[in-house]
Amino acid sequence: MSYGITFNFPQELLNGLHNIGADVFKMALYSVELDQTLAAYTSTNEIVGGSYVAGGQQIDIATEVSGNTTSVVIANEEFAIPTGVAAVLIYNETSAGRSMFVGKVGVNTGGTLTIKFTQPLIRLTV
Repeated sequence: MSYGITFNFPQELLNGLHNIGADVFKMALYSVELDQTLAAYTSTNEIVGGSYVAGGQQIDIATEVSGNTTSVVIANEEFAIPTGVAAVLIYNETSAGRSMFVGKVGVNTGGTLTIKFTQPLIRLTV
């Protein structure tokens, strides 16, 4: 899966729009590829079926601090999905659905989709 932070996310994070410790974050699945210009959640081309429902699944996002570096990390997620998922969107449901990350999913035939984040979503060092 290739991935990227949406263009709006870093500035919104620094402006306090995303409260990692308190807001509700979700991952939505789409039948078409998305790009980093997507500013907010949309239901257009969203996959619906299996145990997956429109709006996506709530996910766990946390911060980890090591010395003078803070990282935003996402727990691995699993979805029971229909076929045809091409992309994922991570967004902040609490902040008007503002987007944070888009990713491309390889060919799938339904079943269980496991998404693993091996690197932090973003890392800030002061």
